[in-house]
Amino acid sequence: MTRMKTVIALALAMWLGGATALVLKGVSLLRSAYSMDEAAAWPLIALVTGVIVGALKARFIMSRSAHKNIARIRALPEPRLWQFFSGPFFVALAAMIGAGVTMSGSAAGHFKWLCVVGGVDMSIGVALLLSSIVYVPALRLKD
Repeated sequence: MTRMKTVIALALAMWLGGATALVLKGVSLLRSAYSMDEAAAWPLIALVTGVIVGALKARFIMSRSAHKNIARIRALPEPRLWQFFSGPFFVALAAMIGAGVTMSGSAAGHFKWLCVVGGVDMSIGVALLLSSIVYVPALRLKD
């Protein structure tokens, strides 16, 4: 039997992996925009806005989602490794990744879209990063 802490740790690892990927992708897109027009302030504005919006999302949306996921995992009678997220969440995650890839591809070479998509990626990445702290206390509890 898989320990509950292991499933929660996998959820945290996925949360942090998504945060890392999105922050790196956001920075990359914003650097591309900056390289197109070094005098423009929009890449910096998108970065700062992304961080602020991400912090708000972490506080009001993503932390709640993390708490709900932990409660769902704790309610599993016999947790399995693949149950760190629910089935519907995996479907939604695949759709979000597909949308992100499409948006990034569409933004390539377009200054304004690089700023927009880079800012969105930063906001989601920062929200995941800051809300990941919710998982830490759950790892300290006994199975």
